[in-house]
Amino acid sequence: LSAAPATAQLHPGKQQFTGHRIVVATRHGIVAAHMEGVRKFTGRELEQATNKFHRENSLGRGGFGTGYKGQIDGRAVLVMKLNPDTSRQAGERFLREVTVLTRADHRHIVQLIGYNAEARCIVYEALPGGNLEDRLATETGRKSLRQKDRLRIAAEVAEALVFLHRLDYPILHQDVKPANVMLDDDLISKLGGVGLAKFLPVNDSSIWGTVGYIDPLLLRTGKYGPQSDVYGLGLVVLQLLTGEKVNKVLEYAKFGLEGVLEHLDKEVTWKDKIVRDVAELALRCRDKANRPDLETVVLPALQILAKDTALDLDQDGAPPPRQAAGGAGGGRGGGRGGHAGGRGAGHGAGEDARRATPANAPKKATSMFSFFWGSGRK
Repeated sequence: LSAAPATAQLHPGKQQFTGHRIVVATRHGIVAAHMEGVRKFTGRELEQATNKFHRENSLGRGGFGTGYKGQIDGRAVLVMKLNPDTSRQAGERFLREVTVLTRADHRHIVQLIGYNAEARCIVYEALPGGNLEDRLATETGRKSLRQKDRLRIAAEVAEALVFLHRLDYPILHQDVKPANVMLDDDLISKLGGVGLAKFLPVNDSSIWGTVGYIDPLLLRTGKYGPQSDVYGLGLVVLQLLTGEKVNKVLEYAKFGLEGVLEHLDKEVTWKDKIVRDVAELALRCRDKANRPDLETVVLPALQILAKDTALDLDQDGAPPPRQAAGGAGGGRGGGRGGHAGGRGAGHGAGEDARRATPANAPKKATSMFSFFWGSGRK
């Protein structure tokens, strides 16, 4: 590390701090990025935070490394200890990718708090509501999410992905799944696991991902693109509709729209027309030949459906949600709006509320979003 002033000569692999600005010299020139609010932790601080990375604090091992829960300065954090990288430029590459992650500053993306290059650790904020996968699992005993919450979360995840894809240096998530959708106490969601794929060793050419969420197009071409994030989002939406794990959702999807509608989560009072449109959109996200564009089709459609759902339920007497400020391109400076509807809110009209079971599943109707994908729709 160098403490030289900004005008000093920099050597490849050296790092310099000037206030909240980090400058990394590489063989290809100088890479610089503002690191405001991002902290460089010492190895000792991370060991204290995780009790020396004790297995009791482990949150599980994935394709990128092992996650640990911890506490730093009284704040709950998640520490991702990345897998080793023995390539010659591993340290330089780590710092370069961290600078890229600092740009992923959005109200629906889990916040990067800090890092330690030597230990290959990245530190994120921890959200008190856990993750969406646990929330949807019936065995957790948590109160089921209402329709308005589920559709809002789907729109929030789509908004986060659009933001990542529109960055000057676009970030592909590459592992969109409910376990990476974190929730706060008001059930506002933030997408986690952002950018971790960038830290895979350079010589790792294998196709990786979570079983069930890997895009079939990726298996065929070996190339990951924005549309593979759309595929993952579609599966997340189908899980929000059914409350089921991905293996069951994939089975339902084989039977098309009716296969999904026959297995809607019975703990939710569904609005017939809206849920049909959502299910159709989610299935389109899995289409190999005509997958909808995330920014121009999927996001606006989900936002409209989520808004319509909230308005319908508000008219039924449910409290209106607090709206987060800003749009898909807005960072945290645009506001981190919450949601008034917490866990204790009811599901709708009460005991007589009509539930979308196989016997009363939504009837066929023309999708309000047919114009998005035109006559080529299957």
